[in-house]
Amino acid sequence: MGVMKRVAVYCRSTGTEGDALACQSGGCLDAVKSSPELQLKEIYGVFEADGCLQNSRPNFHRMLRDCENGEIDIVMVNSISRLHRDSREAVKCIRHLMDLGVRVVCRGNGIDTGDAMSVLLLDVLNELACREEPA
Repeated sequence: MGVMKRVAVYCRSTGTEGDALACQSGGCLDAVKSSPELQLKEIYGVFEADGCLQNSRPNFHRMLRDCENGEIDIVMVNSISRLHRDSREAVKCIRHLMDLGVRVVCRGNGIDTGDAMSVLLLDVLNELACREEPA
């Protein structure tokens, strides 16, 4: 058996129903539970009025601090849009986590930074997002 990896599950909802967070975290939790090498550290979930307001996301920033403090090995989200609505900002966040040595898994997008093809896909997503910016 390999080294246990500490997993943070992050889910964000702009709704008011607890079901939205449960739905987002459910698949991630199933993935963690099904692997003997993964250990759930915490579910970082929030309801927020606007996913673009960075200061309205205290659990997101707490998760980042925990990553920076070496307490998390993998961040798992349902989709890349849960990290940030702006694609460039989401990629920037993933790159920051990668620089910290944290693997990022976006289940719905098929992105896993432990895989070289996913890293290439991030570059493509970032390039496309840059082209979509107004001049």
